[in-house]
Amino acid sequence: MVGRLHRHHYRPRQTEGATAALNWHRILATLGQMCQLAIAVLFYAYCCCWVFANHYYPIWLAELEEDFARRSDNKTNYRSWREQRLVKNLLLNYSSNLRPASPHEPVLVMTSIHITGLSAIDEFNMEYKVQFKFQQEWIDKRLTFKDPYFSKDEFIYLSKDQNVWIPDTFFQNEKRGTYHTLDQPNFYVKIRADGTVVYNRRLTMTFACAMQLEKYPMDEQTCNMDFSSYAYTDADVDYAWSVNPLKISPWAESELSNFIITSFKNASCTSKTATGTYTCLRVELHLRRLFSFFLLQLYIPSSLLVAVSWVSYWIDWRAAAGRVPLSIITLLTMITHSYAINAKLPPVSYAKALDVWIGACIMFIFGSLIEYAFVNYAGLREQFKIAEITANESQIESANFSTDQYDRPIYANQDELYESYPRRRKRSSLSKQSEEIGLSPSMDFKEEKDTSVLELVDMTNNERQKRRRVKLNLSSWNFFLRISSRADQIDIISRYLFPLLFCSFNAVYWSIYW
Repeated sequence: MVGRLHRHHYRPRQTEGATAALNWHRILATLGQMCQLAIAVLFYAYCCCWVFANHYYPIWLAELEEDFARRSDNKTNYRSWREQRLVKNLLLNYSSNLRPASPHEPVLVMTSIHITGLSAIDEFNMEYKVQFKFQQEWIDKRLTFKDPYFSKDEFIYLSKDQNVWIPDTFFQNEKRGTYHTLDQPNFYVKIRADGTVVYNRRLTMTFACAMQLEKYPMDEQTCNMDFSSYAYTDADVDYAWSVNPLKISPWAESELSNFIITSFKNASCTSKTATGTYTCLRVELHLRRLFSFFLLQLYIPSSLLVAVSWVSYWIDWRAAAGRVPLSIITLLTMITHSYAINAKLPPVSYAKALDVWIGACIMFIFGSLIEYAFVNYAGLREQFKIAEITANESQIESANFSTDQYDRPIYANQDELYESYPRRRKRSSLSKQSEEIGLSPSMDFKEEKDTSVLELVDMTNNERQKRRRVKLNLSSWNFFLRISSRADQIDIISRYLFPLLFCSFNAVYWSIYW
């Protein structure tokens, strides 16, 4: 019984001792671990302090000393120095070959254009020259910073040798382009605390412009400026217009001699190709050609040349030395003038308004030359008929005139028996010819018994002189009937017909092309 009780009371004592020992063992183990951790922490702190004291502290201390020195130095721009120090720290591990990180979204590039000059619009090469400032803006999270000296809306400018990622923008219809580098490269890059990057550059480019010259020189043209990314699709880089996308300086048109800008707008020209969809933005410039230059240099001189060709209608058709050179000189002058103008224009396959005008002027001048050919032909034909009739009259008069035994003149028509049938037939035909060409009845071959050949000639001369002294009434409807010569009739009709046709052509021409 006692042994049982002893065993019964002894076992609990052994269990409590073991538990206490186990607890002490755990406590000691925990204390050992804590000591090891404390030693490690102390060692790490010691190492950090050592690194800080030997590496960062001198740098920090040097920066602090330099900051204090720069701030107190009146000869140094402290803000600029602080900007460059901040940018230098941002670009320590920066790679300009990598696009900014943008998960599941392309880099959004906001663009704007400020046109400062527009010149050299060339119709022959169909191009124009523009000087402008091209600005692009995007967000790069790698360039975010916090500096108590700069507010969140302030920009920090990067120097020329500090490179960041820039979009590979190119202009699709550009022929030639130059960067402005005098006396320093004309561009800047600036960043903001939220990572916004602004890239602005001054450029001069020559762009292609597909011109429609049907109404030249009264035409209006639309010229474009298209730009997009060269390598990246819209999944990588996306372009959009900024809040103020397009601006044109008031003096931009000062170098334009023949055009004015009527309107301008920004648009989109996104294209889809086999390699993907590329975002494209477009600037549309609407230009109108100034007409005053062409009015003074082309239309008025050509109209005067046509009017000069009409002067030949008032010159006697017998003065060939005056009429022919006048028409030929005006025709050659007009052709030379048209060649000089068309030499500055492209050889298009359609007719321009200028071609229609010049062609019509040449045709009117050429028409005056052709008119003189008809007048000269009609006049020479009439003269030939008159000369033939006069020669026949002289032959008949010499054949019919004879004398008797008392030297008195005897005419063949004194007695019908002495005039043969062929002679009467010839005399009647001459009378008909004289009536056809408008000769006076006094020129008909009428012989009386008591008249002589001298009296016949005197009557003919008097009748001609009397007819020349007749004053024609221009307002009379029978005016053209009073003109005996057909050549003169053609000249008088041309004096009024050609100006009337030219005025009608002007009415139709300006109603179509103006």
